[in-house]
Amino acid sequence: MVSARHLVAPDIYSRPHTWTTELLYSLGVWPGPAALFDRDERVQSTAVDAAASFMSAVQRWTLEMTERGVPSSKRADRQLLILRDDAELTEESVARLLRAMDDLPACYDALSLDAPDAYCTDWASSWLLPKAWRPQARVVSARSRAAVAHPRSTGMVVSYKGAIRMLSGLPVTRELDVFLRDLCVDGVLDMYVTCPRVVAVSGEQRSA
Repeated sequence: MVSARHLVAPDIYSRPHTWTTELLYSLGVWPGPAALFDRDERVQSTAVDAAASFMSAVQRWTLEMTERGVPSSKRADRQLLILRDDAELTEESVARLLRAMDDLPACYDALSLDAPDAYCTDWASSWLLPKAWRPQARVVSARSRAAVAHPRSTGMVVSYKGAIRMLSGLPVTRELDVFLRDLCVDGVLDMYVTCPRVVAVSGEQRSA
């Protein structure tokens, strides 16, 4: 892990949350997040490596642009694609990703490619409309349904602005997916998810 101590840390070093996030935790809407370390600062979760690797990739990408002298105006046009080792990507997935990128707001921060079903289900239209008539949104705001689900980091596209905002939330003190969801709800990160999901964990059945 590169500079892991600066990327992940015990929960006591977590940045303060907004009242909305604290309320969702206190009411039990969200279960208490599993800490990466115990009180003696010993690793107690296998999620430490995943969080450190992901944030290390984001950090290296931003540093490389600085070291190469990439002008600020050109950094805004670059995106970083991060795939977990067990992410499954097909030709169809790539086509979906390209369509989703066209639908993204220009000022987006991140796009999760592995959306839980709760993000992609329009409960109102699912009851009232036949399946063929239901809206098929390709990107959905992660914040809009964060109370019932969180975006997954199986695969993710990150803009330069999004990378800087992710790094501003360091250190990661809980599972990476939960860390990113909290950044969304706190208004730090403008994240979207693809519907249907673009990548899946190898061996899982992909959502229709």
